[in-house]
Amino acid sequence: MRVIILEGPKSSGKTTTLQMLYAVLLSKNAKTRCPLSLVGDKDFEVVFAYRDKKVAIFSQGDITKNCKEVITKYTNSADVLIMAHRSDLSELKISPPHTSEVVKKKEAEDPLSRMQANAKDCKTIENAI
Repeated sequence: MRVIILEGPKSSGKTTTLQMLYAVLLSKNAKTRCPLSLVGDKDFEVVFAYRDKKVAIFSQGDITKNCKEVITKYTNSADVLIMAHRSDLSELKISPPHTSEVVKKKEAEDPLSRMQANAKDCKTIENAI
């Protein structure tokens, strides 16, 4: 399984970017396999088919324990796991049979720049799937 990590500090827009990614992929004929489920107040988890791959998204990345559990959960059932994670990735210790790619969250001050950064991060992740 490939793990794509959207890395950034708490409240940097990781969940917003992953929500945007999911909406974009649905508009490009991704088919939901498991309904979107909320995790906590605003985070979510979902599994869908896209480009002949089973893809999972997990946005609750500020808690390393949850990230480790979701990697284990999808090891044998997804081709790609896209997840948010705060900046200290050393705690995850991703190793074979998994491979990982990190997309560093682009931060911005004003709302327009933030939306543009989220869209750019979303496109980077889509291209990595």
